Amino acid sequence: MPASVTIPAGAASVTFTVQSKGNDITDDSFDAAITAEAEGFSKASLWFSVSDQTLPDARITAFELSASEAEAGAAVTATLTLENAGSYPLPEQTKVGFYLSSSNTPAATAYLQAPLAPGSSIELSREITLPSTLGGYGIYAVANDGNAVKELLTTNNTSQIARVTVVAPYRASLSTDKDVYAQGESVAISGRLNGSATDGRKGEIYVINDHRGHHRRHRRLLGNLYSVRRPDGYLQRRRLLSRRGTHRANGFV
Repeated sequence: MPASVTIPAGAASVTFTVQSKGNDITDDSFDAAITAEAEGFSKASLWFSVSDQTLPDARITAFELSASEAEAGAAVTATLTLENAGSYPLPEQTKVGFYLSSSNTPAATAYLQAPLAPGSSIELSREITLPSTLGGYGIYAVANDGNAVKELLTTNNTSQIARVTVVAPYRASLSTDKDVYAQGESVAISGRLNGSATDGRKGEIYVINDHRGHHRRHRRLLGNLYSVRRPDGYLQRRRLLSRRGTHRANGFV
């Protein structure tokens, strides 16, 4: 290994070679670190392993999901690239586990269907069923899950975490035709349900009377509504009478 290297002007990095010694002694594997420093910059270091063992080394070099947002209970496809960075074939039936960050039990598993040669890689995909609870989740994969295969390193077996947001299978919205009404004027209310599970879905439209100057709020149910299949997602229109001294806020659940 050179004692020093020079990064060319205008470049951000430089490449150099580290040559290992011949394997004259058995069972002399070791870990090593390289540290680089330059005046005016902080130190940087990396570590690597030197091994005399002829073993595979499974690692995941890429991991992604088919969508960053999906409905509760739906499935997303997780795709990864599995590489054998070792010097011996990664055996057939090596296990890869796919995990939701909220569980220690695999959401899906995949197995190598043939040995993976040193320096080779393969793409694997599995569908992951999302939870019914709304919110954000992480999904990741573990190569050689359970460490059934002896390999050079196991610290590089876990992929990066990909994020997905679980949303409701339908979303409700409500609007009125105006923001301000005169006393005695009718208020037109329009409601919509959007999503894949809106057919026959029950909704409630209610009105809140917010009495200005008083610490009182009254919520009154206007009725139950049921969605019908229409291309625009339109649900139903209701009308109510505006009264003096009140501010009405409409809601739809």
